[in-house]
Amino acid sequence: GGGAGTAAAAGRRGALSPRPPGTPWSRRHFERVAAAMREFQGSLIGMQEALDEARRLYRSSAEALAEAELRYEEAERSKASLCGQLLMLWAQHNNQTSAKLRVVAARLGV
Repeated sequence: GGGAGTAAAAGRRGALSPRPPGTPWSRRHFERVAAAMREFQGSLIGMQEALDEARRLYRSSAEALAEAELRYEEAERSKASLCGQLLMLWAQHNNQTSAKLRVVAARLGV
């Protein structure tokens, strides 16, 4: 009757059709269960690979960030060092300028 057609449709959809009590599982049923398990295992492996890839990307981006932070700190240190050197040069220049001005002023009798 209609029951056989419904079971066939369920089989085509890949669903496991209900088994009447006392009926042994068919070999086909076990093959379908095994195929479903293999498919599930494959998707688990795919998820694990995606997770591993995400972990690698995260690790490499964390390393890149740490490297960028180090370079930034080095740049800050060299900037501070350059500023210090510029201030020293400026102070020396001012001292020389004021010394020259004092000589000129002394000559002029100011």
